[in-house]
Amino acid sequence: MRPLGFDTNSKNVKYSLADNFLNFWFRFVYRYRSAVEINNFDFLIQKLKQDYNTYSGQMLERLFRQKYLESGAYNIVTNFWTKKGENEIDLVAVNELDKKCLIAEIKRDPQRANIMLLKQKSESLPPKYRKMRKDFLILGLEDI
Repeated sequence: MRPLGFDTNSKNVKYSLADNFLNFWFRFVYRYRSAVEINNFDFLIQKLKQDYNTYSGQMLERLFRQKYLESGAYNIVTNFWTKKGENEIDLVAVNELDKKCLIAEIKRDPQRANIMLLKQKSESLPPKYRKMRKDFLILGLEDI
């Protein structure tokens, strides 16, 4: 995945597995296969509990990107980050016909998000998108 506004030759890319089952498998089972092989499932359960919030947050972001992609209201649905990985925005949905952007922070616990910080991060978007009308949202589990 490339951040909004970067061209196809950009090296600023994040790779991820599209299949959720394989994503889970490689994140937990394959990574800790030695614990699985020796039947140390207590260790595996501890790692699952330790990493669950981060992992489920990433899956929630993926779910919302898919939801907005399937809505048909936007021609670009992605996320954004600057070259150094700063100013990360979880969801940017663009409708170039209406010249509007939906910019969202996605959190399992929306109380931890800050709309003012999100607006500040949006100032890092490429100039073409900064000129569009912007709607800012904080999305959480209750918004599914």
